Amino acid sequence: SEIEAIDVKNRLYQASQQTGTAYKDNIEAYLGLERSMRQYSDTGMDAVSTIDLVNKTLRVSGANAAQTSSFYSQFEKVMESGIIQGKDLNAMLKSNSAFVEQLAVALGTSVEGLQQMAENGQLTAETIRSAFGKMREGVDREFALIPVKTKDAMQMLQNSFQRIADESYAASDGVSNIPM
Repeated sequence: SEIEAIDVKNRLYQASQQTGTAYKDNIEAYLGLERSMRQYSDTGMDAVSTIDLVNKTLRVSGANAAQTSSFYSQFEKVMESGIIQGKDLNAMLKSNSAFVEQLAVALGTSVEGLQQMAENGQLTAETIRSAFGKMREGVDREFALIPVKTKDAMQMLQNSFQRIADESYAASDGVSNIPM
């Protein structure tokens, strides 16, 4: 619905500002992730919450743009396929170690234990999704220790301009559709 779409955009903007990540990139991540998460009856808000969690772990891991892109590609693939293979987990570990480490803690195992689960076909998208709630506290605690840097503040400013431009365009489009 239109109301849900507006709410999703608002939450994505808030998550972008909180994590110092690009609003545009988060919208793209949402579009990819939301499709795969719908198969689990997740809502758009669940996808936004997942993006917020992932972005925080990427920041904790110190991931660069290439690592962020790699992680999201792997993560979307895993959520779509429903199962994580050993090579997928290894790729995720290289690009976002904090996510994998927090996942292990949430599942009561080690990274090596996760690798064994993946090799045995026991690490499913459902298992990962069910761990998100347990992961959030540890992720939020680690994320809170990261200082806001100048580049983060600049990204937040850019996000604000992007949002103003989007809203201005939507308003002018709406005005141009008024019959005269």
